[in-house]
Amino acid sequence: QPEYNVLSTAGSSRGYKHSEEALLKISSAKSGRKQSKETIAKLVAAIKGKNSPMTGQKHSQKARQNLSISKQGKNHPRLGKQRALDAGSPTQLIEVLDLKKNSI
Repeated sequence: QPEYNVLSTAGSSRGYKHSEEALLKISSAKSGRKQSKETIAKLVAAIKGKNSPMTGQKHSQKARQNLSISKQGKNHPRLGKQRALDAGSPTQLIEVLDLKKNSI
């Protein structure tokens, strides 16, 4: 193998397998290490993310009625249109032959 560009996707470590020795080195470097309370607080804040503006609120009965009326009488945009001939069935199974190249 070449010394560089050994991965199938540029800029990604997808598909790379660390050796047992490398995994042990990574594990031992991280074990016993304590995170500060400040770091933990930052991680928690990052995970929480932003809530939707509608979180905890409900539509009024009038608003719900208006939404219902606006949706009535409209069909799905694809109703009556033909599927492409080579599209196959929506539930058609495929067989993957080569996982490394993601080919069918």
